Amino acid sequence: MANIKFEEIDKALSSHGGLALVERLFQRSNLSRLVEGTLPALKSAAARSAQKLKNLIMGLRAGLHCLEDINDLGKDPGFVEVCDKTSYTPKTYGDFLRSFENLQAKQLNQCLSKQSYDLRSATLGKQPSITIDLDSTPNLQYGKKI
Repeated sequence: MANIKFEEIDKALSSHGGLALVERLFQRSNLSRLVEGTLPALKSAAARSAQKLKNLIMGLRAGLHCLEDINDLGKDPGFVEVCDKTSYTPKTYGDFLRSFENLQAKQLNQCLSKQSYDLRSATLGKQPSITIDLDSTPNLQYGKKI
């Protein structure tokens, strides 16, 4: 039987280390560039809109259930690292989401659908289908409203 030895280290650990793979996917797919025209024009630079979208997607992947959860995720070193050390408040994310017009939301959805299809084709070729579940929660939701 092997002995287990515990050692103290001076490093911050995170349960969200797997987000580094999602970050790599963002970089290689140039998603920020692809969605530029579909994001709302904000007072801040367009790059910040893309950053907010990326952070929200990363938050969903990390288990974000509501915008208030972003406060807790903003304290996690792994999450902060993949979000380029940029953390916004729940109000900022809410304002960002409310700034979408219906047409922009549809265009963004089309862009993301095309991107997911292209990624699927590049990785699986002509296999039947792939499901990427970025918001996997252990509880099933039913009905028209959550």
